[in-house]
Amino acid sequence: MKKIGLFVLAATAVACGPSEEQVKREAKNQEVWDAHDLVMPKMDDIMKAEKKLGVVISTMEKDSALMDSVVYQASLSTSTDLRNAHDEMMDWMHSYEYPGDSVTFDVAMEYMETERIIISEVGVKTDNALFKADSLAQLVSD
Repeated sequence: MKKIGLFVLAATAVACGPSEEQVKREAKNQEVWDAHDLVMPKMDDIMKAEKKLGVVISTMEKDSALMDSVVYQASLSTSTDLRNAHDEMMDWMHSYEYPGDSVTFDVAMEYMETERIIISEVGVKTDNALFKADSLAQLVSD
């Protein structure tokens, strides 16, 4: 009798476990957050780069001859790129929601894949903006 009870308990535990679709949903959600986690630490770098670039821009604005320079224009453009990358990250974080069980499996998977692509693209924009900011910083400091 004990063996039957243990078998029923074990069978119930297995049957109550997550479905294959639920496991796939969770795995896809983790992929989305993994992509996010690659970008998020760079937000501090963006803020620091924006601050440095702000100093460069302010300095150049004190000399009207420098305001026409390629470096000044590139600094303004890069500052905008940094701000946009940061804003896109914040917008994504505020809008992403794990699709609940009321959403069909296929729709949920498509949504999460789209969101993974979007946050990955934010990462590319972030990397590009930081690269431009680092290049400008080296150019100005030389």
